[in-house]
Parts: sequence; C-alpha cells; structure tokens
Amino acid sequence: MPISANSNKKPVMDLLKRFNAKSILELGVGHGHFGPKIRIEIPGSYLVGVEIFKPYFEKIPSNCYKELYNQDIRKFDYEELCNRVNIQAVLLIDVLEHLCLNDALELLTKLETRIALIIICVPIIDYPQGEFMGNEWEEHKHQWKKQDLFDLNFSLDFSDEQIGVFFKETKK
Repeated sequence: MPISANSNKKPVMDLLKRFNAKSILELGVGHGHFGPKIRIEIPGSYLVGVEIFKPYFEKIPSNCYKELYNQDIRKFDYEELCNRVNIQAVLLIDVLEHLCLNDALELLTKLETRIALIIICVPIIDYPQGEFMGNEWEEHKHQWKKQDLFDLNFSLDFSDEQIGVFFKETKK
C-alpha cells in the first residue's frame, strides 16, 4: 500500500533520531507520509526518495524531498548517490515484502556497503496482497519472518501483532 501503518511511524522516527541521521534515503516512498514527519522532527535533514509507481507522485508532498526519483529500487544507482551525498540511513518501510527473496537480499547487500543504518518495516504475519490502485508492484512476493531478519543480523526495535520494525548498523 502507498501508506504505512501508524504504529510504525514513532519507532522509525525514534531510530532516526537515536542514530542522529540527517541524510536519509527512503525507498518505496508511496504517498510520502514519512517526508513531512522527517522534515518536522529532524530539522535540516536531507531526504532522498525513490518510488517506482509514477501515479503516487501526485500525492507526495513536494517540499519534503530534496531529490525524488521515479525508478526501480533494484536498479537505482546507489553508488552515484552515495558518492554525492553522505546518506546516513535508509528506510525500507513496507517495501521488502514486494520483492522476491533473492532481489531483497541483493538490495540489502548493496545498501550495507554504502549506508550506515538500515531500517526495515515488514509484515510479520501472513499478509497476502495483490495489485492495489492499479499498481502491480504492490503485490507481496515474500513473507518475512522475524527470524529471517535476525539471521541477517537485524535487531528488532518494535513489533505489534502485524508488523515489525528492524534495524541494522553496518560497518560502512
């Protein structure tokens, strides 16, 4: 869905503040609900967004993202961005479940070599979903379990009965 559960917003924002992240890459922006929160709660932040589904851009607040790209996150040029901007944190909020497992693991590997903090929010229950609002990219392709992310050295920051917010500090 192009919006995220309200229950994950505070834990995500708390993680960004705890790690003093000022330059943030948000992958799978959707309608851009994190943009205004970041702008208000982290003054002076530099926010970059990537969203594959062009119709969502109509809902994204225009003044929140310094850079906004209409691209597939699997093909985005992270090296070029990180050479220009010292991205300190990346948000994958309700994103990884939309990728097949191999694509998700490849993406995480790319991010871990370039960005110091990775924050992930995924459903932790069986949560099938197909196309939504004409967006075929909304289909869930992999069901993540807590243990899957623990095995990848992510820590659990928050969970309720449906979602989990995980984070990982990299050696970057």
